[in-house]
Amino acid sequence: MALRVRLTPRAIRDLDDLRSYLHSRSPQGADSVRRDIDRAIQTLADFPRLGLPTDMPHARVLSSARYAFLIYHRIEGDELVVMRVRDGRRARPTAEDIRD
Repeated sequence: MALRVRLTPRAIRDLDDLRSYLHSRSPQGADSVRRDIDRAIQTLADFPRLGLPTDMPHARVLSSARYAFLIYHRIEGDELVVMRVRDGRRARPTAEDIRD
């Protein structure tokens, strides 16, 4: 049974910022990246232990399949909490960066 997915406000801002940035350059590209991220999040909801542990307490990470975006998440009961969605080429977030 898949976990329910909850995006933190920070993760929502990440996705909105990403879409705005990409959409101005390529609307189709922005849609393609978003679909890839959404698929990765759904895969995590179905298989929550796929993500790798990080050096931050209670944080795991999974890369989207096609693009270099990292999905920082944690599992709380029957819920997958997506804390951040970051470009994998950027500096890794700190524990402070992934708080709700």
